[in-house]
Amino acid sequence: MIELSTLLDLISDRQLQEYVAWLEAHPDSNEEESIAYLMDILNNSQVDILLEKDFKATPYSNWFGACLLPDGRCMETTMGDCRVLGGRFQGPGTSCGGHYTKPLMYQSEDEDDWYDDSYYDPQMATEQAYEGWSEDWVSGFSDDVLNIYIALTGDEDSTQQDADQWYDSLTEEERENILSDTDNSRLNNAIDDIMDNLLSSWDDQFLAERFTAPVGKVFHDPAAARDPRLKNDNPPSSVTQYLQKHPEVANLYDDDDASVMLKGIIIGCLIGALGTIFGNLASEMIMDKFKINPQFKWDQ
Repeated sequence: MIELSTLLDLISDRQLQEYVAWLEAHPDSNEEESIAYLMDILNNSQVDILLEKDFKATPYSNWFGACLLPDGRCMETTMGDCRVLGGRFQGPGTSCGGHYTKPLMYQSEDEDDWYDDSYYDPQMATEQAYEGWSEDWVSGFSDDVLNIYIALTGDEDSTQQDADQWYDSLTEEERENILSDTDNSRLNNAIDDIMDNLLSSWDDQFLAERFTAPVGKVFHDPAAARDPRLKNDNPPSSVTQYLQKHPEVANLYDDDDASVMLKGIIIGCLIGALGTIFGNLASEMIMDKFKINPQFKWDQ
């Protein structure tokens, strides 16, 4: 269960003002309703902090899935990287089809005919990356707030929470003005580092792997859904406690029918064997206690 104090420590001054206004409009609200409201107004960065620190879980933005780029190519990225590249994230566990499943091709086209190394243009990739990143920055969905905050303030000891509170207090116009300050060398270097980190892996990935899924085609593969990068195998304790109290929900996540049937057969055999053993022992004890000497027809 998330504590109200945890969320109050996490929200920015602007969000706190919104919460106070909500309390005034809902004087009879309880703690559970307050927590639900605060969870709704958290931004992506705050949710990530909450997941990592309080639940030891992998943030949703770190899950991998298929990303459809503006030029039609499909590649597997995290949700955050896909947004920076200007693509459309197809959801965690999706695949471009190039790893696990033979992709469908257009008419009689061969794989080598469909893919061409010239499709990868480093300059265009950089421009698309910056365009997508800057749009996220201005609209309030950037994941690189701390880097920019340190570049502007020069305070290397700044925390993510300090940066998020500052970022949330800015208007879209103020965020746009920050990026337009091209004379700030520290800011320029910070943005260059962000772009380098984002694109450093794409060069090797584009040149080494051929993602052959047709334009607009995304595969939902079981193999991709089992990718260990998708989630933390240890769920939050609150989830475990909830499932323990609500077995009807836990049953929804049980094994497939074949596995359940096999387990049932094995358990049934074990119960039968134990029943036979203890039944024989009990009958021997009863016969010894009451001096019973049974006579069977085949003994006569």
